[in-house]
Amino acid sequence: ELAHGARPIYDVTFLLAALVQMSLVRLDAFDLLYRHTRDYESYELDEWFMLLGVLAIAFFVCLLVRAAEFKREAVRRQRAEARLGTTIENMSQGVCMFDREQRLVTCNHVYARMYDLSADQVRPGTTLRQILESRIDKGLFIGAAPEAYIREQLKLVESTSPWTRIAGLSDGRVIAINCRPTPAGGWVA
Repeated sequence: ELAHGARPIYDVTFLLAALVQMSLVRLDAFDLLYRHTRDYESYELDEWFMLLGVLAIAFFVCLLVRAAEFKREAVRRQRAEARLGTTIENMSQGVCMFDREQRLVTCNHVYARMYDLSADQVRPGTTLRQILESRIDKGLFIGAAPEAYIREQLKLVESTSPWTRIAGLSDGRVIAINCRPTPAGGWVA
């Protein structure tokens, strides 16, 4: 039984180290187990082969323990991602995250609804330019010249400082945009 808070890999490692130490001490029990006679020939297992066998077993046990840890970590990560996704989807504000290449990482349905964008238009990997062009096609942009609007928006998101902007859309709605750069070079708005 593991002590409270102990990690299984350390206990397995301790057990394997004890087995290796026992093989190096060359206990008589090992001699009895690995020495036998058959058809007038005597076969003795060399202690180095014993050590090699114990180390091979230790290696495979450690691999199994690590694989189990990776699986547990993957499950924890999936649960955390699901919680984050649920949180983002249940926000009353539109939220989007872009990476350093100006590609959409994620957004919630409120963001898509704000700009009348379909699920295909806001799937991960879509560039900001493509989203802006879709908004222009719907008539939801600021200013008279669509290309000037795109240039202005692309320049805004290149900023390494947080910024806030109140924007009036062509359909009469007024929205507040808060943009915060991320350490990885993208931004959240």
